[in-house]
Amino acid sequence: MRPRVAAVLVLVASALSADRSAARTQEPDGAAGLREATTEDIILGQRVRMQSASFGTERTVLVHLPDGYEGSEDQYPVLMVVGGDYFLPAAGVATYLAGDSRMPEVIVVAVPIEDWVAEFTYTPTRDTAAFYATAGGADQLQRFLSDEVIPYIDATYRVLPLRILVGHSLGGLFAVETMTRYPELFQVTIAISPSLFYNDGDWVERLPAYLQNARSREQVLYLALANETAIPPYMERAVELLGRHAPRGVSFAFEHSPKESHVSVALPALVQGLRSAFAGWSFGDVEMWTLGAEGIRAHFDSLRTRLGVDIPLPRNEIIAHGFHAMERHQEVDAAIEMFLLAVSLDDGSADAHAGLAEAYQRKGMREEAVEHCRRRLAIDPEHEQARALLAALEG
Repeated sequence: MRPRVAAVLVLVASALSADRSAARTQEPDGAAGLREATTEDIILGQRVRMQSASFGTERTVLVHLPDGYEGSEDQYPVLMVVGGDYFLPAAGVATYLAGDSRMPEVIVVAVPIEDWVAEFTYTPTRDTAAFYATAGGADQLQRFLSDEVIPYIDATYRVLPLRILVGHSLGGLFAVETMTRYPELFQVTIAISPSLFYNDGDWVERLPAYLQNARSREQVLYLALANETAIPPYMERAVELLGRHAPRGVSFAFEHSPKESHVSVALPALVQGLRSAFAGWSFGDVEMWTLGAEGIRAHFDSLRTRLGVDIPLPRNEIIAHGFHAMERHQEVDAAIEMFLLAVSLDDGSADAHAGLAEAYQRKGMREEAVEHCRRRLAIDPEHEQARALLAALEG
């Protein structure tokens, strides 16, 4: 059932008031004079309230969009975190890694949880402890994600068919259980210190059956473990089974952080989990432009094969490397190859045509430079640099 959105609220940091406010600040050098300073809201994301058919109550979803989302037509993978407390850390980590070209920009979606035991466990408990009294309700959360949250995100935002599920502790158990029960929902699973001891390792016991039938779908799994006592025996068994029986379609990585606690491991494991999931995204110490168009296509073809998703080439990054090759290294031919590749991805890319105009002008290819100046101005007639270059070329 498609959810009904009741309200969308803006989350802000340092929101001292709804309007800009003035504050008196002392000059750094301690001078007596005071200056007026203004404050502005920092938009971190949206809080979406929806009436959930799965739960029969109103539920909340938090959404963070990449910084350049509004000014582009790009599509983005979705990083979904179960647990509202992880919203800001996930948005910060994803933004930082994308800025370092370690992963693509993503839309971050966090799903706050009201009852961790009930919503993160698929099966009733075998434990008599009162803590687990509500266990066994994860099917509701799964339906909420698959039937309501994912359709809403897909219909509202520009998304790629690449979804990453992140869970910690009991949320990590929910993540790996969802991967094996509903492998079509998420292509990447990051399970941080998952509570594999639940029901005497029931998930680990059922893991071989999943691995036998997982050959038809690409899956990427990252498992993290801290310095703890209850989880290790079950994690060791799971890693052994994955190492011996994981089919070609399932790739996994495991990392043990003995200096971290069950709580503190969440942030470093999220960083490493995303880097592991997008291993190969970065070009490392090799500058992209040196590979040429075919090398760049081959690089991303390997990512498509591993993730099982058609990942578009990063047009803006290709353009940036074209200008880098031309300005920093004076490699004009390599720059032209980058800009032509960008144009082949989007003929309406103003920056790619601007790059071609400048590169052809440097090579003394006047007709080509004029053509791309005009194509740049057709997109933005007021662009002063293109107008000036065209005037110089025609003069």
